[in-house]
Amino acid sequence: PVDPDTGDPDRQAMYEHEGGAVRIRVFDSAFQRDGYRFVGSLDAPHPSALMPLVHELGHALAIAPLVEASRRYERAFDRYEAAVTSVEREARVAEVQGAEASMQALAGESPVVRAYLRVRGRVEGPTPYGRASDMESFAEAFALFHLDRPALERVMPDVAAWFAAGGHVEALRAPAP
Repeated sequence: PVDPDTGDPDRQAMYEHEGGAVRIRVFDSAFQRDGYRFVGSLDAPHPSALMPLVHELGHALAIAPLVEASRRYERAFDRYEAAVTSVEREARVAEVQGAEASMQALAGESPVVRAYLRVRGRVEGPTPYGRASDMESFAEAFALFHLDRPALERVMPDVAAWFAAGGHVEALRAPAP
C-alpha cells in the first residue's frame, strides 16, 4: 500500500517509534523496481528492495539508545504508579528521576549518530537522500556498508573503516548517561 499517513506512493519504508513501541513499515513501492534495479556490485547484485529495508534497520540501530531510555523511564514510572503506600512511592521517586535524567542527557540525540558524525567530518551524506539530515546520512551509510561496501569506501572511506571496525556497535554499547 501507499503510505497511509501521507499518501506518498513513492515512500518505500519507514521506521517508527513512539515511546517503547518500534516498527518498520514497508510499502509496495519498495518492491516495484526489483525487476530492473539492483544495489551492490555487478557480480553480486542484491534486489533493490534491500536498500530501504537495511536503511530502516540503520535507523533502528541509531535510535536504539533513545528507545531504551524511554522504556526505562516508562518502567520506572509504572512502578511508581503501582506503589501502594507513600513509603513505596517515595522509594520509587529516585528511580523515576534517574531514568528521566538519562533521557534528558541524551537530549534526543543518538550517541551512535554522534559517533558517526565525528568520523564523517565535513563530508555530507553518501547519497543525495543521505544529505537530507544527519540521521538519514547515517542510515544511508549503514545500508551502503552492508549492501555495497565498495561504493561507501569510494565516497566515505573513513566511515567505511569505522563500520568495519565496529564503531557503530561500540557507540551502541556505550554506557547510558
